Amino acid sequence: LLLAIAFDAISHPASRTRARPRTLRQPLVAPLDTSRAPPPPSSDTRTLRFTRRSHFSPIPPKPRFNAPSEGNPCSAMASNGGDTGAYPTIGDPKKKRRANPLPVTTRFMCPEGYDPRAWQARVDLAACYHLCDKMDLNEGICNHLTVMVPGTTDRFLCIPYGLLWDEVTASNLLMLDESGTVIEGDGEIDATAFFIHRAIHQAGVVAVLHTHQPYASALCCTKEFKLHMCHQNSLRFYDEIAYDPSFNGLVLDDSEGARLVQVMGGKRVLLHQNHGVIVCGESVAEAFDDIYYLERACQVQILAQSTGKELCVVNDDVAKKFKEDCEKDGGKSSWANLHYAALKRGLMRGAGHIFCM
Repeated sequence: LLLAIAFDAISHPASRTRARPRTLRQPLVAPLDTSRAPPPPSSDTRTLRFTRRSHFSPIPPKPRFNAPSEGNPCSAMASNGGDTGAYPTIGDPKKKRRANPLPVTTRFMCPEGYDPRAWQARVDLAACYHLCDKMDLNEGICNHLTVMVPGTTDRFLCIPYGLLWDEVTASNLLMLDESGTVIEGDGEIDATAFFIHRAIHQAGVVAVLHTHQPYASALCCTKEFKLHMCHQNSLRFYDEIAYDPSFNGLVLDDSEGARLVQVMGGKRVLLHQNHGVIVCGESVAEAFDDIYYLERACQVQILAQSTGKELCVVNDDVAKKFKEDCEKDGGKSSWANLHYAALKRGLMRGAGHIFCM
């Protein structure tokens, strides 16, 4: 009998000592039903609540600014701290009416009842903020990127002043009219952003990007501050750059915004001495494509000049022909859209995926 028991234990040890192990067909945890899972939360969890409908919806936070001051709201330089010398913004912080909030959403999903063209503009502009931040084209919470709201001639989207650029989402961008009134969103706009961008948008420009990106800004700090046609990337800007040698400090009124428009003279790019760059485009994608290649062109020129050798400049005929070939049959616009779509896919694979919320 003892021999029989021992033989059975040796032949079937698992049945005597432990439970049958799990296999690939027996997962330790049941698979999640992803179709009912909530989207990832926004970076500002204070403004969200989880509802029984399995999605996040906004809870209005305590408003900081919304309504314009009486008369001309552009004349009010408001700040969170009142008259304490804080950075100037547009609006009257004493009035606490909050503009229409937008629901948080994900994966390019347009909120129900919202104009899909306006939502796409929000998504594209939010992506632009993330891309510029990722590529080190911005400075802190300063600089500003805007786009006109499709179907309008007097409304544009802009970042609320105080956000880091990697905090921007499609739903937290502000929508303003040409008087400075916040129509959608919660927050204030940098006063310089308003006076620069409103003037350029009124001239018929769709997308306006203003940055202090390192190499282009470094070029603006030189006496000559000229982008030479010494590299293929430079040639796309042949006869498309305006140069402004007059730096007058912060742009805090209509006259300086109008002056910048006049200096640009309809060109896509402005190099502003001692300051930075302004790039305009027919879409966010085209404007970003230009600001990206402008920085690359400035970088190459500065590196070439650092050798102490003379630049080899492409002659005007070749430069002009190159630019014409790039723009032929909508090629430049098509390349910009393909480039931007690829960059947005890249954002979706990382922390920057929040841009489309």
